[in-house]
This record gives sequence, structure tokens and C-alpha cells, in this order.
Amino acid sequence: MHLQKIHIENYRLLKNVDICLDSTLTLIVGKNNTGKTSIANLIGKVLNGEKTLAIDDYPLDCRSQLYETMEEYWSGSIGREEIRKRLAETKVSFYIDYSEEGEDQPLGGLRPFIIDVDDQCTVAKIDAVYEFVEAKAEELFTKCKEQYEQLLQTHQKNDSTLKENDRYDRAITATVARESFSMLFSLKILAVNPNDAKDYQAKTSADLNGLFIYRTIEAERNLDESEEKNRHPLSEMMNRVFNSAEEDVSESLSPIISELNRFIYDANFTAQERINTLMDKIISNMVYFGYPSAEDLKLKANSNISLKQQILSNTDLTYTSADESESLPSTHNGLGYKNLIKISLILSEFSKVVHENPASIPLLFIEEPEAHMHPQLQTTFVEFLNRFLEGSIGNGRHVQTILSSHSPHIANAVDFKQVRYMRRMTSGVICKDLQDFCRQGQADEQEENRAFVQKYMKLSYCDLYFCDKAILVEGASERLLIPKMITKCAKSGLFDKAVPPLQSQYYITIEVGGAYAHRFYDFLDYLEIPTLILTDVDFVNEHNKKCQMVEAKHSSNGAINRWCRDVYDIAVTKPVPIEKVIELSADSVKRTNALRHLEYQKEEKGAYPRSLEEAIENINRNLFGIIEEATEIPLFDEDEYGESKTDFAIKLLTDPKYEDFIVPSYIRDGLVWLNDQAKMPTQESPVRKHKQLR
Repeated sequence: MHLQKIHIENYRLLKNVDICLDSTLTLIVGKNNTGKTSIANLIGKVLNGEKTLAIDDYPLDCRSQLYETMEEYWSGSIGREEIRKRLAETKVSFYIDYSEEGEDQPLGGLRPFIIDVDDQCTVAKIDAVYEFVEAKAEELFTKCKEQYEQLLQTHQKNDSTLKENDRYDRAITATVARESFSMLFSLKILAVNPNDAKDYQAKTSADLNGLFIYRTIEAERNLDESEEKNRHPLSEMMNRVFNSAEEDVSESLSPIISELNRFIYDANFTAQERINTLMDKIISNMVYFGYPSAEDLKLKANSNISLKQQILSNTDLTYTSADESESLPSTHNGLGYKNLIKISLILSEFSKVVHENPASIPLLFIEEPEAHMHPQLQTTFVEFLNRFLEGSIGNGRHVQTILSSHSPHIANAVDFKQVRYMRRMTSGVICKDLQDFCRQGQADEQEENRAFVQKYMKLSYCDLYFCDKAILVEGASERLLIPKMITKCAKSGLFDKAVPPLQSQYYITIEVGGAYAHRFYDFLDYLEIPTLILTDVDFVNEHNKKCQMVEAKHSSNGAINRWCRDVYDIAVTKPVPIEKVIELSADSVKRTNALRHLEYQKEEKGAYPRSLEEAIENINRNLFGIIEEATEIPLFDEDEYGESKTDFAIKLLTDPKYEDFIVPSYIRDGLVWLNDQAKMPTQESPVRKHKQLR
């Protein structure tokens, strides 16, 4: 059996979120403040049986509704029976799949939560609800009103601008609500019939706690290499090992710990006797200073030392040379290795608990394991984790591991279908299951695009998961020049409309080429990331050879052709006329599809450049020796120019002669569009769907 899905309502940013879990490993990715850590916090809170909810965990809009409800109750606008209807309750629902369990296999802690009578149903549902305490509503709200009245009187005395009709001051309401909030909601555990939400039974926190073996490995933010800190990463683990009962220690460790305890006892006794003898002599010599006198009770030294405590408090890791003749303190090695060692020790401890509870569901949450790890170590961490869970725990157990991460290196090491993407919206957070993307549609081209994206995301770093906005570019030249062009646009005041402007947002530039950009369309639509696609018009003649616009019959650019087919309803079996490509270049509305926007070269200064290099030469004619009256720009040919496109870009960035080059209009317009897009969409925008093969 395993945890199939978690549903969360009204916890911090998680207003209404479903997180589907893989039976082995689930990776939760997303930008900062998208609720990844909140998932672990809420699960831990519920499984630990924390009865009350903190107001800081209550969503902001729910708090506003609470304040308004209080004020309406105080004014008599609503009665006690209306209060509960108006207040949102925090809830997490667990869906347990036990379809793989045989009839003769014990369900252990799940048994109390199976209340349906349908033999075909193999899912149990458990609701953990922070329910409004209706019985105390009148008492609590009356107490809050009394506190409010007292604070209001003080506020009126100190603020002469407060009008008499400002009956309820929201800041004061919030203050008194915060004081009493912990008494407003109480944890309630329910076994729910998955086929009938009205059919449920009350259970205890102990019942729920007995179902899961839950462990969280929090992000390591406190590791410190400074020698002054003198941190000992093994101390906490050693304390737990020493203080465990003998039968609770693994068979391999038990005889070692027993021997160490005997040595500590003998050493402590010997040292105590010797120290006390020496201390007695020191005390005796103090009599000559007049204290104590012969009539007083005699003083005797009795030093209370604990070798065991010294071991527990000062056990540290050192790093030895190859021949073990010299050692270095742990402060001389990286924090990433310390973090990995800490995770390894906790995993070893966790595996032991899993073995001892065969009828429970092991659930492990690891928060941002990449802390302090270099990229190569991050990449291999997932492999290490999988090997450990299979080797040290194994035995057919479903050890469900949830990783939250900001690391594209870790995301790159996880199977595409195991990724869950947290997306921040203006109304809260949603969780996107990449399995859903893989299942979308059946068209041959869409399936081909999905396969391509999955392979690309494995070959390239998964920065798309962590950005505010994305820029897909043709090649290395654009990738090198885009930061400089963004800076130029910013200095020209083109980004002043947005706060913060584009240069202060987290955008990524991905080099995909014009032949492959369109394969990302479906995936970008799914992730809902504002994306600018910069590509080349790539004019070709009837022989598919590159040419000037006047000779062109088509564009060889796949991204442009795909877009034209969608806009002008052109079948994929037919070529896209060059007239439609030119027409599209002049229509910004048609080049925008929801959160995607396409830009490529267009007519400028009377000419139609074919590529980025030609567009730059065209708008900067004085820098490249091109006459102002020219209606055609020489085709950029690396052999003829004697430099590559990358050399061309580097020249623009490093040669003082080109410091003031002008940005081509199609790139400038695209960057302004991207700058003006909101980072958080309000809702899913309608997307033009691709035309089917015909």
C-alpha cells in the first residue's frame, strides 16, 4: 500500500491543491514561495497530532474573512450559526491505495480507516481537518469583543483623527483575533468513504500516527565552516544511539556500543579516584589560609566528570591522509559533504524504523538536499538515494520519498513522470503533475513533441521549473547577446512599465534553434510560463536554398511555420507561403498565443534581414559600412566573413567600436512584451491548439 494523493485546503499558499505521488520517488520543484516546504510542514503537523493551528499558517484571504465575520457578529448582522459557514477550515486529505495488498496480507494501521463496503474499492480516504470549534464560538467571539473595546478606547485617545463612525478598526480586530486564534480550530481525524463524502467516522490522532512512518530531513541551513563555531555533526546522532535501549540498536552496533560503555565506566571510575586524591591534597593545603577551621566540617574534593558526555558532545569527523598518518578537522572540508553525511546517518536511522514497522507506510520528505553540494554531487545524489532505499530498506517495501528542490541538476536526474511542478498564481498555488502532460492528446505530432521535450529535459538543465519567464533563442549568438540587449533596453526606459523590470526578474535563456522551438509549445503552455521565442525568418527559394526576401518562397524555420499553420489554418501537409510569414511578422496580436510570443526579423529601414547578424548589421549600417539606401543586406556567410556567428556576437560585446550598437526592433519589441507580462497568471489563458495532421 502507498500514499496515492494528498489534497490540501487553506494552508498558507496552498488553497486547493492536489499532489499525486509516485509509489517510490516524487520530486517537487518550483520557484521560491510556491509551497514546497509547506507540504512537509502540514503533513508533519497532522501526523504529530498538533491539535491547534497557528494564525501564520492560515491564508491571508481567510484571515480577512475571519476579521469580517467577527465584526459582523459583534454588530449583530449574523448569529452564531452563521459563523462556521463563513470560516474556511484547513484540511489535508490522504488517499491510500492498497490494491497491491493480497487478501492474506495484513493492512495494519490502515484497517481502522477502511469503512466502505465496496469490495471493488481499493482506496482509503483520511481527512485531517482543523475544524472550527463551534461550541466555543460565542464565548471566544464575546471575549474578543471585550478585548477589542478596550483597545479601541486606547486607540481613540491616541488617535484624534479616528471618526466616530469608524466603528471597527481592522488592525485592532486582527490583533484580538490573533490572540485567540489557537482556540478557534481543533484537529479532527476522519475516516471517509471515498464513494460517499457524507459517510465518515471519527478516528484519533494515534490511529493516524500508527499508519505512517514519517520522517523529514529539513534543508541544512545551519552548517558552518568557521572554526569558532566548533560544530560536531555526529553529536546528535551519537546521543540517540547511546540513549537507545539495547534491543533498539541494530545487531551490528549493539556489541560495539556495549564495549564502549564498559570502557567508559572503567575509565570514569579510575579517573575519578585519581582526580579526587589529587584534589584532596589541594584542598588540604587551603587550611593554612584559615579556612576551614578544625571545628568545621571537613571539605573533600569530589569531581564529577562524565567521559560519556564528553564523547557525546565532542564527537567530530576528521579527514585523514591516505596512509592515515595525519588528520584534519571537519572544518577543513566542504559543507556539502557534511550535509551528505548527515542525510546518510538519518537515512540509516529511518531504515531501522521501517524494518520494525512492516505494516505501516514509510514516508520520507527531504527538503532541498542540494544545500552546499556542488553540481556533480547534486546530480549523483538521487542515484545514491535510490540505491540506499533499495539496498538498506528494500525487501519489497514501498518507501515513498518526496524531494523538494531548487536544483536543476537534481531535476535532471529524476524521471520526467515523477516531477510535480508548483506554480504560483495570483489566487494561490497549483501543482502540475507532469504525468498529465505526458497523457495529453494522442496526435502523432504532439506525442513526438512530448518525447522530444522529455529527452531535452534530461540532456539539458531543467531551469524552466525555477524561472519567472523564459526566452527561447535560435543559437549561441542570441544567448550571448540577450543580456546586453536587455541592459540596453532598460537604460532606454523601455522596461519602466513593470516593477521589478525584466533585468531584475529571474528569466532564463534557452538555446533551442528554430527547428526545435515549436516542440516546446505544448510544454510551455502546460507550465504557464511567459515565454518569448526569438528566431530567424530563414528565407529560402524554391530549391530550399537561403536567399533574399524578394526571391523567397518559404521559410525553413520550423517554429515560424508551426505558428503560421495554427493562425492561418494551414495543414502540415502543405507548405506555408512566404506571404503568410511576412503578414504574420506585422501582426503582434497573432504572434501572441496566451503566454507565448513569437518574434523574428521584419522589415526595417526598407530591408528584410534573414538572420540575427543581418538584422544587427541592417540597423547599425554605419558600424558595418552599409549604405543607408541599401534595400538588401548581404547574407551572412561564415566562410565569406571569415568569422563564425559566435565570433560576431563576441565582437559586439568586447570591441569598443560596437559599444553603442542598436538593438533590432524585433528583439526590442519582444523583450518589452516579456517585461510587461505578469509573473503570476491570474488564471489559465486560452491557447490556440495545434492543427491535427491531415
